[in-house]
Amino acid sequence: MEGKAAKTKDKEEDKVETDENQEDEVACAGDGEDCRTSRCCTKEGTQCYSKHEWWAACLTECNRGNVSEFDTPPYNTPWSCNVVSKTEEKADENVEEDEEDKDANTEENKEEDKEENKEENKEDKKENKEESKEESKEESKEESREENKEESMEEKADEKAEEDEEDKDANTEEKKEEDKEEDKDENKEDKKENKDDSKEQSEEESKKENNEESLEEKADEKAEEQKEDKEVTEDENAKAENKKEEDKVENEEKQEDKVACADEGEDCSKSRCCTQEGTQCYSKDDWWAACLTWCNKGMLYEFDNTPYDTPWSCEVMSKA
Repeated sequence: MEGKAAKTKDKEEDKVETDENQEDEVACAGDGEDCRTSRCCTKEGTQCYSKHEWWAACLTECNRGNVSEFDTPPYNTPWSCNVVSKTEEKADENVEEDEEDKDANTEENKEEDKEENKEENKEDKKENKEESKEESKEESKEESREENKEESMEEKADEKAEEDEEDKDANTEEKKEEDKEEDKDENKEDKKENKDDSKEQSEEESKKENNEESLEEKADEKAEEQKEDKEVTEDENAKAENKKEEDKVENEEKQEDKVACADEGEDCSKSRCCTQEGTQCYSKDDWWAACLTWCNKGMLYEFDNTPYDTPWSCEVMSKA
């Protein structure tokens, strides 16, 4: 009996030593790493919080039931926020050790308290079984609640996404209608402005036509007056012109003897004779005559520059 207890003790010591060695081999978790195995964190001020049985992370704080802003779909589910630490693990180990010690003590005193312990063990096992069963039920219920909660949140998220999409479509349609109404109003304003502009333009054109008619009437009246004045003036001018012609002829006759015959390119209206053989003096108008070999009435002479490029009368001017 003592040998069996010693073996049990050696076995327990080996187990503790093995667990401590494995514990030392697992490094503490950093930011964004799973800390379920290590149960410790490298960053000061953080500790390992459990989200569910598949994930735990190092955080400065954790609010049970909340969804972390860093969890992206489909992992944006609530956190249980149970603290995961080495102390807790050691407590579990101590419970196991106590149970094992209890079993060892029971084994040592088995002969003495066999009947008593048997009944107690039966009761303990029954209680443990019931407790285990209750815990299993609670865990199952908790997991079921968590799953239902996650599904409910996902459904709500899907419903919200659909509502947002419907609102977006409704806003788009509403915006289109508003734009359409604005375009209609703008077109009405443009048409009204164009109509007003057309009306103003028509009035301006009417005023312009009336002004032109008035100006034409005034012009006609003025022309009539000028015509009458011109007739009177023409009579007076005709008389003066006749007198002027008479005086001119008389003066020309007086100066003919004094003026030398014209050379090529010179005015021969006064001398009425030419120095170059084969040419004679042809009149262009009242102010010019030149010595040419020939002249056709109404011709335009090639050497006449603007503004003197006017037709020639080609009247022969001679002393005889």
